[in-house]
Amino acid sequence: MYKFNSGMVGIRAADASFVLDTLTQWNANDPDERLTGKLDLDHVGIFGHSLGGATAAEALATDGRFKAGLSWEGATWGTVAHTALKQPFMYIMTEDTDKSFDPSSEKVSVFYDEFVGDLKFIMTNSLNDTYYLTVDQFHHQSFTELALLSPPLFANGLDPVHTVDINRSYAKSFFDRYLKGDTNQPLLDGPSPDFPEVKFDIRWAYTKKRG
Repeated sequence: MYKFNSGMVGIRAADASFVLDTLTQWNANDPDERLTGKLDLDHVGIFGHSLGGATAAEALATDGRFKAGLSWEGATWGTVAHTALKQPFMYIMTEDTDKSFDPSSEKVSVFYDEFVGDLKFIMTNSLNDTYYLTVDQFHHQSFTELALLSPPLFANGLDPVHTVDINRSYAKSFFDRYLKGDTNQPLLDGPSPDFPEVKFDIRWAYTKKRG
């Protein structure tokens, strides 16, 4: 299953590169004359949730044109599990899944045996800035907008608007810093009173600013 999933994520990462190839072609010469010369392809990021997060991490490892990446509780299958990332990378996980990394703990449904070793390799061998955050009261689907559709099922006791705000705020801060060059991003420097559920975990995190 691990081998199968690694291959599947490789296909999805290749799809992401194909999209970027196509945008590059259109930026050079769009047949419909809509996008020619209008795309900034020197500052492209990629992010996703679950399988999409796994794809984002793998795309960073296989295509250097992606300049930064964010994974919301995605797996760590594929090339990325054995390659030192050169781009900034943020990983955000639910606190319950993080607790599953304790050998004596009860495992959540998204946990698998290779998860700990692969993620540890990625976060400790990165050649660029990394961030590792956990979110209390989140579950796997909290990284989507399902909390807005059904708070009793998916908000897990939090204000559903607040759950979406957590995701959007940290993603925006990350990409504003690494794609737009806006270094004034206090959310990336430590805990925030606006988001007390978010734990800024330094075990697998490094930036040039804080060491």
